[in-house]
Amino acid sequence: MSLAVIDASIAIRAVLPISSDAELRLFRHLLETNTHLLAPDLWRTEITSVLRRYEYTQMLSQEEADMSLENLLSLPIEVVPVENETCKQALTWAGRLRHSKVYDAIYLVTAVNKDAEFWTADERLWKRCRELKLSWVKLSSDFRD
Repeated sequence: MSLAVIDASIAIRAVLPISSDAELRLFRHLLETNTHLLAPDLWRTEITSVLRRYEYTQMLSQEEADMSLENLLSLPIEVVPVENETCKQALTWAGRLRHSKVYDAIYLVTAVNKDAEFWTADERLWKRCRELKLSWVKLSSDFRD
C-alpha cells in the first residue's frame, strides 16, 4: 500500500468548490488506488482556521462551514501526532525551505518519517521543494489521471 501525506490545501479544495477540480480528482484517485492518507495533527487546526476565515469573509455561511468541517474531519486521513522530534526536524526543514514558520515543514517531516509522497496545492512551497530536488513532493495541479 502506498502512503501519501496531504496538506490542508488539498483537503479544503477537495471538499469545497473554491478552485479547479484538480484536488478533487487527485483525492478521488488516491482513494481509488487505496493510498493510505496521512496528515500531521496540526491539519485539523489548519482546516478549521481556513473554514473560519471563509465564514468570516462570507464565502461560507456558518452552516456551510459547520458541514464542511464535519465532512473534512470524516475523511479517511490518519492524523499523525506531532512529537517533540518532529518539531526539531521541522525547525531544520523550515531553514532549508527559507520559511519563517514551520507549518509546511511539519508536513514534509511527516512525509519523510513515513516514507510517503507529499501532495500540496501550495505552488510556492512546491517550487521551494523543487529547488531542493525533493521529487517526492507533488503539486496537485500537476496531477493527471
